[in-house]
Amino acid sequence: VLSRQACTLVWSGPESAMFHLQVADRDYQVLHRESGLTTTSFTLPAAAIESVPPGGVILWQVEAVLPDGTRESSRTFQTTLE
Repeated sequence: VLSRQACTLVWSGPESAMFHLQVADRDYQVLHRESGLTTTSFTLPAAAIESVPPGGVILWQVEAVLPDGTRESSRTFQTTLE
C-alpha cells in the first residue's frame, strides 16, 4: 500500500535504457503518462491519482527503450493506494 502523497513507483531495468511509464485506474482510464525517464523510479503527482478512492488500485506499466532502439514492456503492476 502506497501513500498518495508519496506514491513512488519503483522498477528494475537496464541502466542504459530510457523508460516510459503509464498509470491507469481499474477501468483502464489513463491517469498519468511520463516519458523519457532515465531512472527506475517515479513519484506520481498527487493530482494524477486524486480520483482514486482510498484503498483503490492503480495499474502501471513501464516500457524500456534500449540504446539500439529495442523496446521491452514490463508486465502490468497493481498497487493499492492509502
